[in-house]
Amino acid sequence: GMTPIEMVDVVPRKTGATVLWGGRIADIRVLERELEIGVLAFPLDAYGEPEDEEAFQGRFAARYRITPEAYRYGPGRLITIHGRVDSFEEIPIGQGRQTVPVVVPIQTELWDVPTANRPALGWWPFWHVQINVMGGF
Repeated sequence: GMTPIEMVDVVPRKTGATVLWGGRIADIRVLERELEIGVLAFPLDAYGEPEDEEAFQGRFAARYRITPEAYRYGPGRLITIHGRVDSFEEIPIGQGRQTVPVVVPIQTELWDVPTANRPALGWWPFWHVQINVMGGF
């Protein structure tokens, strides 16, 4: 799929695309009835976790209903979002404004556990190979 920066550059811009994007949460804005999370996008590894040491892929926003769970989304956390591009909006960034894709999340993963200690995501395609060797003397 396209990266957030590529999606903004396409003319005409297309909404409705299903995306799997991730990155580091940059900021959070409380709107009238939603929580908007600004995300700095980076490539995803085989587990779907953003690799924020890789090439920057632009910026996107995700909007969630405000719930008691909203405290989990804090700046600096890594996040992966499987969702649908709902719109393109100019959002305030520093003293300027930037056009970003706005995603309506279908599934969200917040990352805390190191990659080696967690199973692969159910919605991320992967191969799993296990070899067992048994023997005795």
